[in-house]
Amino acid sequence: MNKATPFKTYAHALPYVLSWSVLALLTIVGMTRLPTALYTPIDGDWAKWNVEAIFHFGKVFDLSPHSMLAGMGSMYFPNLPWLNPGALALALPIEDRAKDIVSYAIYAAELAISIVLLARVIGFSWLIATVAAQIYLYVLFPPFSEAFQTYNWFSLAPYYAHVAAVLNVAMVFILMCGSAPDWRYNLMLGAGFFALFISGFLSAPFTFIFAMPAYVVIGAVLVMTRRPSGTEWAWKMALLGSCLIFVFTSDLIDYFLGTVVTVGRTPSVPIAWDKLLSIDAWLHLFRDHSLCAHPRLLLCVNDRGAWLLIAAIAGAAVAIVTRRGDIRAVAWALIGYLGFVHVYAYAYQAGWLGPAGVLSSVFLMLSSWPFICIFAAAVFFEPFRLIQIYVSTDAEARGRRHLVILLAAVLVAALLALIVFKMLGHPYGSRDYRAVRLITGGAVFGGLLLAFELIRAYWNPRIAFRPLVVLSIFPILALVHLSLGVRQNVRTAHNSPLRDYLREHASIAVGKPFRGYTSTVWVDKNGEFSTGPNDAALQDLRRYVYGLAYFRDRYGETFTDTDLWRFHIPTFEEYGEWTSVQAHAFAAKLFTPAGFRLHSNYLRVFTIDSAVLRAVGVRYILTDAEAIDSPATLRGSVGAEGAPTVRLFELVNPNLGTYSPTHFVKAASADEIAQRIRENKDRLDQVAIVTDDLASTTAQARNVVMTIERDGVRIQASTDGPTHILLPLQFSHCLVIVNAAAARLSRANLFQTLMSFDRAVDARIEFQFGLFANNACRRRDGLDNKALGL
Repeated sequence: MNKATPFKTYAHALPYVLSWSVLALLTIVGMTRLPTALYTPIDGDWAKWNVEAIFHFGKVFDLSPHSMLAGMGSMYFPNLPWLNPGALALALPIEDRAKDIVSYAIYAAELAISIVLLARVIGFSWLIATVAAQIYLYVLFPPFSEAFQTYNWFSLAPYYAHVAAVLNVAMVFILMCGSAPDWRYNLMLGAGFFALFISGFLSAPFTFIFAMPAYVVIGAVLVMTRRPSGTEWAWKMALLGSCLIFVFTSDLIDYFLGTVVTVGRTPSVPIAWDKLLSIDAWLHLFRDHSLCAHPRLLLCVNDRGAWLLIAAIAGAAVAIVTRRGDIRAVAWALIGYLGFVHVYAYAYQAGWLGPAGVLSSVFLMLSSWPFICIFAAAVFFEPFRLIQIYVSTDAEARGRRHLVILLAAVLVAALLALIVFKMLGHPYGSRDYRAVRLITGGAVFGGLLLAFELIRAYWNPRIAFRPLVVLSIFPILALVHLSLGVRQNVRTAHNSPLRDYLREHASIAVGKPFRGYTSTVWVDKNGEFSTGPNDAALQDLRRYVYGLAYFRDRYGETFTDTDLWRFHIPTFEEYGEWTSVQAHAFAAKLFTPAGFRLHSNYLRVFTIDSAVLRAVGVRYILTDAEAIDSPATLRGSVGAEGAPTVRLFELVNPNLGTYSPTHFVKAASADEIAQRIRENKDRLDQVAIVTDDLASTTAQARNVVMTIERDGVRIQASTDGPTHILLPLQFSHCLVIVNAAAARLSRANLFQTLMSFDRAVDARIEFQFGLFANNACRRRDGLDNKALGL
């Protein structure tokens, strides 16, 4: 072996190693300065809590770990940590902020490696592949995404980084599988592809599906244009077939369909086929509707992120003209895909898609981000390549074609200058680059050049100059952005007596009894936190969304959601993309003033009806109201300057699984059930509203204990005859008594669970909805909702 070979390898690798090392170090520094860029409230905070709650209350690889912490037993809790290294980092026994940084560092590493591999298998050089990964991480990933303020997706949903990385590498594996003559090599690639498929599915089932479209379209085009041999086709079809077999045999089809028909975010209107199939309707939509009224990730130049998209389209267009093979095929596929997504966005925003609207255009754009960054990186090299072609041609041989090349280089360079200006202008929204910072950037760049020249002179002259210059760009940008001095001072609650009281008297733990829910109800009688910049989109939810920042700024805590859940304090409230339609209906009909417009992501209480709240298990109420409508004990209050006093009330006789009704009223629709509940609200411990005939009884349950278990609850009680218990637990046909106890579960009060039994009972109830389960149970829930008029 030639001794010069290792030195040559080191010479080529050195700029890459140094660039990534410096950028990683500066990224960690940025994370320490902008802590809320990691796991940003509301969604990012929820994602972190979701993982931590699964560690405490879920079972390994359970696709729907059940939790009593949110929404009276959340029915959908799916972002699993078990095969997601970034999420697993949240279980490390280290300080909380350090844990966040480690988690995001893992996600960043996954993205960087996977994008480089994807770009390489498409046919780009190591340099372009590396720049593509650095663009992705710098512009779209925290902390420096805060400087660009495009769309803070990874601050809100960091688990998407793992999903994207899995899909990047899975595409690499399937493109390579079957092309090698060695069957063992192909088998290894196939096993890796299947393992990645399982990892993505079991980490975030719906997000994984929603992240696939760009990979499916571009991957299919790439495979078709390569014209693989019969053997290669066989390998690829075997891989896809194995994934389909897994999906069908594990009953995941019913898992997805059952979720779609039971969640509040699924549009209730049918697909508007008359509009979708009408050319006139499309023409009117294109003419009258502006996509840029909701520009998230779309090609709207008022949105800074659109300039990255413009760079990618320019890069793809240039690749179509100048490249051949895989790169050209992917360029065509990307442009076609982006065009389709924008047409889809018109239909989505117009509400034509019906239940299919559960897949928003945002997810379709997110799916294409790695390809966008790859072609955005490629276009920045084009002016240099074109000029090199022009210069390398003898002056006498230059003709009209070479003048066209020179003009193209100038035009592309002008476009890139505009893109850079638009992307880098006004960092962090309101900052400007001062002369000192520009000088700092220049000095660092000069210092790097000097250092590399010294290395070239005294160690290895083979170190290439071009990678050095290109790979210095993002470390220097990071240094300049850090020099702007942007920092976040996160206020925390050092004295939280109300939360401490709830933690002592209401928190849950596996093996411990359920002690009641807490509900947070804001009245805001003086209108201090009910208005803001996004009133139309939030509708009547404003006081709860704006109240988060309002109370965090004044008290250091929000008194709701994750500020309670992370201390294992269960609440009636729930937040998330997949809250159930039955819980929304109950809250809308019984806890909401007439005419209020609600948001499907938020389950909230707007009016304090103590009798109904007690029936669903609410024991404590956090509120800015001075009093509530029934006898209750004031357990404490806190105040802050310029803010309303927050009080904690304890209700009398809440349902802790202890309501044992003896009389039953039948009602067929959700509206009728709500009316019957109002009529009987002063005796909901004795009367339950049911949808099937159920005879009255005389016996009531005694010595009832409701104990928290992983993925469910345990109910122990005794009685003298046929008896019923109204559980403070959302009903589903997927709730199963797993220990063969002689009891039956049914629906009561629209969305609660009624357990019927005779004599003593010791029943363990679990929510079985996931891999290799009878997932048709959730579709039965959907049929119930339809019958109830939901």
